[in-house]
Amino acid sequence: MTLGQNIARLRTQKNLSQGDLADALEVSRQSVSKWETDASIPELDKLLRLAELFGVTLDELVKGESAQPEAARGEAPDKESAGAYTAATPAARRETRQIVGTILLCFGALIGILIMLFAGTLAGFILALPLFVCGTICLTVRRRTGLWCAWALYIGFALYMRYATGLVAGNIFRTLSWTVRDNYLRLLFSWIIALLLLTMIACTLYSYRAQVVRWGKRNIALLAAGWLAHLGSRYALGLWLRHIVGSTWVPSLSWPIVLYNTLDSINDFAAVALLVLTVALWRGWRQSRSKTK
Repeated sequence: MTLGQNIARLRTQKNLSQGDLADALEVSRQSVSKWETDASIPELDKLLRLAELFGVTLDELVKGESAQPEAARGEAPDKESAGAYTAATPAARRETRQIVGTILLCFGALIGILIMLFAGTLAGFILALPLFVCGTICLTVRRRTGLWCAWALYIGFALYMRYATGLVAGNIFRTLSWTVRDNYLRLLFSWIIALLLLTMIACTLYSYRAQVVRWGKRNIALLAAGWLAHLGSRYALGLWLRHIVGSTWVPSLSWPIVLYNTLDSINDFAAVALLVLTVALWRGWRQSRSKTK
């Protein structure tokens, strides 16, 4: 039996789908499929977690060996206890996500309805929008649910600060030239936005620390094109704001300002995605370099 066949057999014995196994190991379902078809081999840490999940030794997982000595002594392994906790983990996580998502949606609906009844406005549903978004994420996203909920909350906060007050993280680069007339409280909030963004980037990089993009010409070209597009769009947005919007007085909520802020926000979040992919490609380069040595 090959390693892939052993993984498929043990997964079936534990009544786990490929998606459940992927959630337990924090990998993609495609990775599990490649393992089971012997298209790729799991890394050592994943092999150890697989052995723990299935309640077998590493030799039994890799070679398909069974615990014959124990059977000969009449000490049959306790298959119910071995890996029982880890096998139930994917289902337990899914159930927890569903419960949390339902609670968030119910609280959001309750807040919206109460404000509508007592204040006669639908603004309560806008106020409860973060609850709706996080609840939907909990019900639909299977991996890194907490990370995506945190990003949803940060994006909502950052967009509100941008549209309502004009504050963005980039204001911190004007710290040395900031004056009393500019209001130091606004600078403080700009630093808070920037520090929250840096925290989210650090958490995202840590969450994807095992993500690897294969080092190759195609991936290098795609990533380089992505960075060029990002830098080009940022430069174009700056020119557009300076020469078109800045040429005449424009209300803060006019369509040119709203469009600029929206595109600039999308560009900022695209930079975070490109950064994660760049680090993953760097890991791929390190792996390819270590294999050639």
